[in-house]
This record gives sequence, C-alpha cells and structure tokens, in this order.
Amino acid sequence: MLFSFNTQHKKYFFLTNIAIFMLLFSQFNNCGKLNSLNGESSFSSMELVSLSDDGVPVNSSNPFILKCINSSDGYVVSNALKASVMPRKMINGKLSSIDWNQDEDLVATLDNVCLAKANYTDTMLKYIDFKNIQAELPFTVAVIKKESVKNLQTFIKQALASECLVATEKNKAFKINADLQDINFGLQKHLSIIGATESFLNTTFSYNGGSLYKTQVAIVDTGVDINNPDLREQIAVDSGGQMIAYNATGATSLVLDSGFHGTHVAGLVGAAYRNGISGTGVWGRNVAIIPVRVTNNGDTMKLADVAGGIIWAASRGADIINLSLGTESDSSVLKSAISYAISKNAMIVVAAGNDGRQLTNDFTQYPAMYTNQFYGLISVGSTDLENYNLSSFSNYSSSHVDILAPGSNGSIGIYSTIPTSLTADGQRFAARVTHDGKNSIIHGTSMSTPVVGGALAAVISMAKGRGITFTNQELENMLVGEGSPKNAGYSSYAFRGNYLNFQWLVNYAKVKIEEAVQAKQNSGSVTAGTLVISSQPVNKQAVVGEKVELSITLLNAPANVNYQWYKNNIKMEGVTTRTLTFGMINENNAGSYHVEATSGTSKVVSQKTNVKIALKYCNLN
Repeated sequence: MLFSFNTQHKKYFFLTNIAIFMLLFSQFNNCGKLNSLNGESSFSSMELVSLSDDGVPVNSSNPFILKCINSSDGYVVSNALKASVMPRKMINGKLSSIDWNQDEDLVATLDNVCLAKANYTDTMLKYIDFKNIQAELPFTVAVIKKESVKNLQTFIKQALASECLVATEKNKAFKINADLQDINFGLQKHLSIIGATESFLNTTFSYNGGSLYKTQVAIVDTGVDINNPDLREQIAVDSGGQMIAYNATGATSLVLDSGFHGTHVAGLVGAAYRNGISGTGVWGRNVAIIPVRVTNNGDTMKLADVAGGIIWAASRGADIINLSLGTESDSSVLKSAISYAISKNAMIVVAAGNDGRQLTNDFTQYPAMYTNQFYGLISVGSTDLENYNLSSFSNYSSSHVDILAPGSNGSIGIYSTIPTSLTADGQRFAARVTHDGKNSIIHGTSMSTPVVGGALAAVISMAKGRGITFTNQELENMLVGEGSPKNAGYSSYAFRGNYLNFQWLVNYAKVKIEEAVQAKQNSGSVTAGTLVISSQPVNKQAVVGEKVELSITLLNAPANVNYQWYKNNIKMEGVTTRTLTFGMINENNAGSYHVEATSGTSKVVSQKTNVKIALKYCNLN
C-alpha cells in the first residue's frame, strides 16, 4: 500500500495479498454515510430494495427476515467495530487459506477496552511488545513483526481466536510526491479568490463581539515547524501551557517538520493573521494547530503511524483532522481509525489526489473514496487560480469529491509557511524548496485540502463561540449543501459542482448558528413536564449475531421519565429502558418497534422502527 502526500508540484473496499484478513477483519461496506464507529446510517428508512436475488425474505409472511444482505447494502451495528468481528471469523464454518508470505510486517488494531477486560491475555499480545500498548487511547495500533510469526498456521488460528483484534493488514508505506516551484507569485491570491478578503476577515473575527472558540486542527503530516514566526503562537497548548503534539512513529518526541509539507499545510489553515509577518491562513485567529508527525524523514511513512496519529488526534479532542495524503489501496486499519475520529465528532478533510484522473471503482484514492461512507469526511479537489478550471493534476469525481478549492496557480502554486530550517533528513528537499526563510509556493490537492479545513475552522469557531456544537453531519451538509455555490461546469468534478467560497459559507453559517441559538433558547421555555422527542429511533438491518440498539432521546428530559417498548404493536413486558439493546440479535427479534415515554400526564410515542435480520452476508458464500 503506497501512500503519498497529495502535493503536486503535479472523491459519495482491501488487501492485495492478505485475502483472509480482508474477509476476517475488514469492515463491511455501507451504502450510506456513517456518522460514527457505531454504524449509524444517514438513511431515514433503510428499506432493502436493491438486494441481490438472495436478498429476499426467507418467508413472505415475515418481510423482516432476509436470507442475506449484500455487504454493499448491509447495515453493520458495531460497538467500536467489535460486534462485527465474529461473523467474519468463520466462512461457512471453515477457515480460509491465507496468502501472506511474511515478506512485510503486519499492522494490527486492537480494542484496548477488550484487552483490559481480558486482563491482557488476548492471543495477539504474543506478537506485540506490551510497552507498545497505548492503554490511554481507545485502540492500539501496533506492528506485528514478520519475524515474530514463527508458525503461520498457528498465527492464523490465534488471530481467529482473538476477541480484541479489530483489523490487520500489511504495514506498507505512505510516500510524498513533491514537485515544488520557485516563488514567482505575489502573495496569497487563493484567499481573495475564495472571498477571504481582509475586510471580510475583520468582520468575521468580530462576530459575537469577538468572543470565538479556538478551533483545534490536527495536521497529520510530516510535522510542523513550531518555530516558524507565523505559526509559533498558533500551536495548541494545554491548561498548563504545554504544547499539544504527537510523534506517532514513537522514535522521537520531536514534532518539528521532518521535511516541509506539514508546515506548509498548517500555514494554509492557520498562519497568524495581521501579526506583521508574511501572510495568513484562512482562519488566522482563534485556531490551535496540533502537530501530529507521522514520518521521521519527511518522505515515507507507515500505515500504523498514520492510523495511530488519527486516533490520537481524535482522542485529544481535535475538531478537524487534515489528511493531505492518500493511497490507491483500501485499508481496514485506516478506515477504523477514521471511523473512530468521526465518532468523536471530528471533521476529517482529505485530499482527492494528484493523478489528474477520475476516481472510480477501478481507479481509487483513499481515504477520499470513503466520503460517501462517513458523514464528516470531506474530499477536496483542486482548482487553478489562473483560469479557475480544475487543476490539471487534480483527481475529480461527482461521487468521491465533495468540493473544489484553490490548489494551484498556473504552473506554480499556493503561498504558505515552510520550515525556517530543514532537519538533517529534510535537507535533501532543500534544492526543491525556494523560499524566503519562512514561506514558499507549492501546489496540489494537499494545498486545497487545508484551505477547506481553514474555512471549516471558522464555522466551528463561530458556532462554539455562541454555545452551539454542530455535528459533523450538520457541518458537512452545510459545506456541501447551501453553504457552497455551485458551478455547472464543475458538476463532473465535484458533488453538485460545489466550490469553496468563504464569504458564502460564513454568511450561511451565521444563519444556521442563529437558528440553532433560537432553538436552544426556545427549548428552555418548554413547559416543565412536557416531553419532546429530539431524536427518534431509526430503522436498522443486521446479520444474526450482531449487536443492535434502538434508542430515543428527549429534549430536556425530566428525571422521572418512564419508557415502554412495543414490538409489532404488542407491549414488551419488562422492556422499560430508554435504549433497547440486542446483544446478539436473531430472527426472533425481527419486526417493527416503537417506544412510549411518559412523565406525569405527559406522553410521547416514537415513530415505528423496522428491524430487518439477515441470516448472513451475501458475499460470504
């Protein structure tokens, strides 16, 4: 799996050589975007209308029981991916062969809660140094050295027996592909193109009387030069004044840029505004940059480090995670890390890639291809500042690219910060970086991605400053919906022809923020004891043995609420909790459900929710 930073200086599953692990541990694909690791679908009604011939009711008298569900249509309910592991461990009751010759190390994702419950006796720990268990995080991403597997068949059996193994695949490399240009462009035309003019920025920074939230933006990259004069006051610090940063490689605690790429990306998001030094980021105030270094040589990086960096950033509360990198190969490890970050309500902004090709099922770029699987993951393509066309290098797709933003300027690029001095390993890039000691011009979807990230940082900063926290689904709907203008000429390049306009987005966000503030104020005036449903249970479909939950949420719920669940309009005796949980669902649980909530004389009834159960996944024949 060869990953690259999407820097050109040229977006609605995985293993090439590990067939068994694809079947055993990769997530099933979903037709709707997922809001979180728990697999909550965006569909309000999950009717199975497009299944294969096998996906038909077992008995026409019970339309809620199906023979199978295609993996592309299946709704997998999982608590931190774990509940969906077991059905993938057996294929028609038999073990499959493995096509892995131990030519490379493996990277494994382990559930830390599971490990603790098992008192760290899981079979996979035989192959992992205990000191590499990241117990403070929800998951451990660890490398299984090829030489540690002495008996392959024994290893397979132990992997199948593991209760805590979430995903595994080869620990292949990410790679940077840079073609940098000399500086011959007067400063930061990309800001004026998207409407981030000085006068509009001044107005936006004054929103809510200037009381704005400091948006946390993690730059998962080569590191960030924390000494660059335009960045050093923008680096995130904790309550004790200590820098919030992480070197995922574990080889060093240093997060200083090992090349140039991460610093350039960080500057496009949040280089300081009006500090008398050079230029500015799209959101140059009220932003905190979190450096997450995933390479120590400024070039190659490993899957384990990238995935581990994403999990760390999400666990530390990053509002936005910038991934200006990509690979042509699907990855269960990368996908599970992204899924966790999404579950923490982080927005993930990713580059569409620099091959100048359409993204399809036959030509892919990950994580951009995940955009129609997760709400909160935004795939970004590049436009050119000189002619406003799609940049010649940019990948494009009406399905897999959400929005376009400036990433090039004719034959040159986008002006932003770079390291004030290169590390020893980064010196080999020096000949390709012409700069004034603080800034340089680079182009690629690596650059258009943080431009979008900076715009989202502004929206989050304004909203949280008013006490409003939008979900990542709401933020995505805002950005790719009415919060962006459309251009018919871009319709084959990005979803609905979306392109970024900062003024358009900010003005639309202001409307949505005020609506949310008003709704919040109105909710406080609801008569005491009055029950109002704020979140309905949603339709679900699953395979026998999986975990399924149905839940209702009440607005400002009083302490004395009583709940009663019904199946097929028949009262379920003793089922009186807000959440109805099926630990291992079976055919007897298929049906239509609703819940009544009562408090005093007030009662509300939820919508009916269909739970459809399949006997297996169609692709596991």
